[in-house]
Amino acid sequence: MFDHVTQQLTGWAAARGLDAVQFSDTPTEGAPSVRFTLLGLLPMPAPRTLGRAPLRVKFRYLVTCTDVSVREQLGQLLISAMQEPEFQVELGDVAPELWLALGWPPQPAFFLLVPVTVPLAETVAPFPTRHAIHVTSSPATLRRGRVVGGDGQAVAGARITMDGLGEAIYTDRSGQFEVVSRPEDAVQVMTPHQHVQAHPPHPPADWQIPLLPPK
Repeated sequence: MFDHVTQQLTGWAAARGLDAVQFSDTPTEGAPSVRFTLLGLLPMPAPRTLGRAPLRVKFRYLVTCTDVSVREQLGQLLISAMQEPEFQVELGDVAPELWLALGWPPQPAFFLLVPVTVPLAETVAPFPTRHAIHVTSSPATLRRGRVVGGDGQAVAGARITMDGLGEAIYTDRSGQFEVVSRPEDAVQVMTPHQHVQAHPPHPPADWQIPLLPPK
């Protein structure tokens, strides 16, 4: 995995004209170059997928240059990294303690986060040979209902909604409405002052939805 990321960054830098690239695990002698120093590994959330989610991690590099003569190349690499959709760039002051730990004088630098994805093999569950589960759905039928107020009078113009119904419908002058529903479905009855949820009676019978008198 580490070698793969090293090859990825080397190829990415070379495609932008930087053939001289060094990494923290290689000697720094020789011609001036841009240097990648691996500082740590950061967690990365797994993507949403229908299959088995892969493992993901971010490699966090400190990108510097070994000589003032390649600072312009460092700047060009920074601009390129900021435009790379797969990379993440962090700008800001580098802590003095880090320079001290590395044994380098403070110098222009930026942090580069490189995501790494490790796919996992899909597990195949055996087909069941016994205890098969049969799923059946309740039949949908045309149901007629009537919305009445607390005094038993018909409520005209009440708004009726139900999951899967599409557009809302409204009760007529007699407070009646018609929907195609299953026994487990619930309708929402709304008036300017009330909101009531009701299930159709089972077995089928007169479906009357009373509204409480306003307080």
